[in-house]
Amino acid sequence: MVGWIAAALVLAVGVANLLFVHPVPAMAYGLVSLVYVPPANALLKHRFGISIHSIAKIAMARKISPVMNRMEKNPLPTL
Repeated sequence: MVGWIAAALVLAVGVANLLFVHPVPAMAYGLVSLVYVPPANALLKHRFGISIHSIAKIAMARKISPVMNRMEKNPLPTL
């Protein structure tokens, strides 16, 4: 249940970025949200024999947040 809530929150931030900031951070947040969905973790374990531990997910969330903040402040130039 917590994984679904975390995924929904990260995906909501991605949608907000898509609407208000830039599509690149939005896509990054969308991909990161897949890590928190339990079926994606089950698919990784079934296909590749690996799973992402909960502590690693928490560490990744703490690490990705400052990176995304920098991307929001300096988005890629639009053509």
